[in-house]
Amino acid sequence: MVSYLSLGNLRLLVLDLSYNNLQGTIPNEIFPPMSPVTNCVLSNNNLEGQIPPEVGNLRQLIELHLSSNRTTGEIPDSLGHCQELQEIKIDQNFLTGNIPMSLGSMKSLSMINLSHNNFVRCHPYTSSRSPISHSARLIIQ
Repeated sequence: MVSYLSLGNLRLLVLDLSYNNLQGTIPNEIFPPMSPVTNCVLSNNNLEGQIPPEVGNLRQLIELHLSSNRTTGEIPDSLGHCQELQEIKIDQNFLTGNIPMSLGSMKSLSMINLSHNNFVRCHPYTSSRSPISHSARLIIQ
């Protein structure tokens, strides 16, 4: 079970724990303020519960992969704080609700896969109020 991850003084840039059959919730401790983490890959595990809002602490984050888990709830609006994000893969979960408009202001975002979830509204790229002026590969089913 994932309950706490202590990294001490380690300056971790890439966290890849994919395909490890991890269970439990995603601990908010892996998203410390001012973390240098650029890649967070937790795909293909059995993680459940909500995506912690602390994910927004990873201001240097380039890739977030949470695919093929059992996460629930909404995408935290704080993810919009990660302005360096280029790739978001959170497909094949049980996410619901609205897709945050904050994702629409991410200038570096080039690919986002939200397929196989249970969202109720359109994504920020189709909203007439969206400020998107770049093209991103968007997958929603």
